[in-house]
Amino acid sequence: RFTEINTASPVVQQNLSFSIDEINSNINQIYNHIFLFGIDRNDNFHIFDLKSKKWSKRKILEIEDISDTFQKDYQYEGTILYNTLNGIFILTGQKLDVLYFYNSQNETINKICRFNNSHDNGSLMLDKENNRLFAFGGKNTTSCEYYSFNDKKINSLPGLNIDRANASFVVCKGKIYGFFGFSYNKNNYAGSIEYIDYKKLDKWYEVKNINYLNKDITFDIESVSTLIYKENTNKILIYAGIKGENEDFITEHYYLYDTKENSIDLIKKWESKILKNTRTTWRNY
Repeated sequence: RFTEINTASPVVQQNLSFSIDEINSNINQIYNHIFLFGIDRNDNFHIFDLKSKKWSKRKILEIEDISDTFQKDYQYEGTILYNTLNGIFILTGQKLDVLYFYNSQNETINKICRFNNSHDNGSLMLDKENNRLFAFGGKNTTSCEYYSFNDKKINSLPGLNIDRANASFVVCKGKIYGFFGFSYNKNNYAGSIEYIDYKKLDKWYEVKNINYLNKDITFDIESVSTLIYKENTNKILIYAGIKGENEDFITEHYYLYDTKENSIDLIKKWESKILKNTRTTWRNY
């Protein structure tokens, strides 16, 4: 996944105290670089300088001043990355339950919390309105929880209807929607959409009776990304994703899901061969 970065070495801070607004401040200062994290499965930072148009890379565990805790916790497999434009939330650890934040503005890596459950290949979602970060599902788990930056506490949510790894979640018109993913319990694609009330957070409901506007639409996809198509609309743009047991091909589908009409349309579709052991998705803010 992509975010912008300054290239100075990070300095670790022991005490974490910041708000979501601070995380997203001073964005214009970091637009000269595009930042890729762990993209080649060798734990490398890949940095593209927009001015020189050249790539460089640094190994995550070789960067100066990273804390012993992060060095011990970080692993590639199962780790979740979530962009905030000027930094990355990193959910990692031996049990995939420890949350860090890499801030490219001041070049710091901070440990935020340890969740109550493992979220191996799960999903993260930032809720700026309520200053909290959600962790949804993962490999062989339906557990959901969130960390509140206001009171610095972990709060549990009702579990998903199905375990979803490499799924995507987004807020639209008062609901949190979860899309697709892979179910390790079923050993098959999740192949569905579900939602929970954004304010009540009381129960997940499966979306049923969806109107398919194109015969080529398939939900057998993982590693998806979602975003609101336009502000104050009922539509969600879906980009998906990886398909196939060996992940040799990325089947790139652009879907448009209308929450009001409960319909989904296929905007664009193509397939391309990808290098073995590589995976990346994009997210737009």
